[in-house]
Amino acid sequence: MRRKRKNRKNRLTLIIIIGIILFTGSFLNAYNANPFNSNENDESFNILQWVKKGKERSNILVFGVDSANNTSKNTRSDSIMLVSIDPDKENPVVISIPRDARVRIPGKDNYTKINHAHSYGGPELLVETIEDLLNIDIDYYIGINYNVVAEVVDTLGGVEIDVPIDMQYNDPYSDPPLNIDIKKGLQVLNGDEAVQFMRFRKGYATQDLGRINAQQEFLKALVDQAISPATVLKVPKLLNIIYDNINTDMSKSKMMSLGLTNMFIETENLSTTTLGGTPKNINGISYYVTSDSDIKELKKMYLNDKNISFNVNVQVLNGCGVNGIAGLYSDKLEELGFDIYKVGNYKNNSVDISFIEYKKAYKKEAEYIKEKLGIDKLVEKNNNEEVDLNIVIGQDLDK
Repeated sequence: MRRKRKNRKNRLTLIIIIGIILFTGSFLNAYNANPFNSNENDESFNILQWVKKGKERSNILVFGVDSANNTSKNTRSDSIMLVSIDPDKENPVVISIPRDARVRIPGKDNYTKINHAHSYGGPELLVETIEDLLNIDIDYYIGINYNVVAEVVDTLGGVEIDVPIDMQYNDPYSDPPLNIDIKKGLQVLNGDEAVQFMRFRKGYATQDLGRINAQQEFLKALVDQAISPATVLKVPKLLNIIYDNINTDMSKSKMMSLGLTNMFIETENLSTTTLGGTPKNINGISYYVTSDSDIKELKKMYLNDKNISFNVNVQVLNGCGVNGIAGLYSDKLEELGFDIYKVGNYKNNSVDISFIEYKKAYKKEAEYIKEKLGIDKLVEKNNNEEVDLNIVIGQDLDK
């Protein structure tokens, strides 16, 4: 894996950038050209080939920062979302990670809030923290400032949203000053009102979780507006607005390519969810505390191959005699979403090459585990046996 003034800083929204990245491809299909015409060296791959042959999920971390300067590393991240797109383009998901999530940041001794990671080490450390938290690889990051919200929404002609409550809040010390005054009900928000909507948090019964739910509803409304045929001619302007207001390790042409790969996504298949956890007060500080089971459930539901059945009896056996190795690989399989039926010892402890024994009906699951654990050998087994998969750990995996 890779890598005080009493004012309330700008609370940034990620929704606009997510919607445009995910669905620009449908515009490009009609636009029929890359307006950037980039010659960047890392963009020499065939886009259509990438669309058809992608075998892994694409994970993009999207976040805002407590500053109008999105390149500043000494500012905290605000809203944090993981956009994950499966290779078949059938199950895209936007996962909100509460900014108060309690984590251990790499290089730091004590637990703290996840939004501090950016102030300690910029986007790279935030990426590393979330990779460690979820045990996944993140392909790209995108940090944004609030300017993109107003400009994109105004370019789209506004976004229709059913505002759940009256939103009123005033903070003259904020930079720029924050004045929120939006009435409850269905309405079309302009750019400035969209910024107000996304920054509002005080009035929700569940505070930041309520704000996250509102952001997710806004995402769906944005997508409906963004995929309108009238948006086609606005694509170059939208992408320029976005790129001028973000800090990212994704090039313009890569962003365009990612949009193209996702022109096959059906918008009704877009899922939004929030990392499970419980608000807790620890030593006088409010945290959002997640558990291993919360993370396991999230990965099982949203971040694994939807064609894989996890209702399978899996047995992990020690075939090399190294103490605890079967338990180690059992933990890895649980992180992938499998429930382990049994952990034990193989009939001998001198297995050189690890292998998987599988019932014929579970060959796809065996191949999935083979890829994830780096096991080369598959052996079909008797269908009459109680266990569906035996994972035998040999000396080659004793590393």
